[in-house]
Amino acid sequence: MTKAKISLFEIINYLAWVALVILVFVLYFACFMMIMSRAEAGEAPKIYPGPYIAYVTEVGVYDGDTINAEIHTAPGQILMTGLRVAGVDTPEIRRSGCRTDAMKADELALGQIAKAFVEKRYPVGMQFRVRDLQFDKYGGRHVGIVERETATGWQRLDDELLRVRPRIADPYGINKPGKDSLRKSKSWCEGQ
Repeated sequence: MTKAKISLFEIINYLAWVALVILVFVLYFACFMMIMSRAEAGEAPKIYPGPYIAYVTEVGVYDGDTINAEIHTAPGQILMTGLRVAGVDTPEIRRSGCRTDAMKADELALGQIAKAFVEKRYPVGMQFRVRDLQFDKYGGRHVGIVERETATGWQRLDDELLRVRPRIADPYGINKPGKDSLRKSKSWCEGQ
C-alpha cells in the first residue's frame, strides 16, 4: 500500500479555499446584520426613485400584490425579484389567517380573483415601469410603485386594485395614512 504524499502547495491551496469560504460567510453575515440593525433602529429605508423598466418573468404573477419581475436598474444590471406592489394588500392565495373554514375559503377565493385581475393586466413578458424601488421589510423581495402604460397614460396597479368591486385590495403603506400604515388588514376575515 502506497501512502499519498500531500505537498505543501496542496495544503496551502486547501487552507486558502477554506479561508475564502469563511470570509464570504462572515461578509454575508455582517451585511445581513447591518440591514437588520437598520430596520430595528427604525431608519427610513433607502428608496431608489427610478423609474425603471421591468418585465414580468416566466414565473409570472405570484399573487394579487406580488409580481415576479426582471427589473433593469442600470445598463447591464438586472434585478430578478419578487416585486411587492406598494400601496396595497390583497387576500392570501395559499395560507389564510382567518379562523373559520368558511372565512378561510372566502379569503383564498378573493386572493385568486386578485391574482387573476393582475395576471390579465400584467401577462408574462409584459414591459412595465417601477418607481420608488426599495427593499421589502423582510429582505427577501422588493417593493415599488408598479405602473403600466395605457392609452391614457401610466396607470398605477395599486390604484387599479383599490377600485375593483367586490373589494380585492386594502390600502397598505403609502395609501394608508397613520401609524398603522404597515399593518396588514384583517378585513378579509371579517367579510365584505
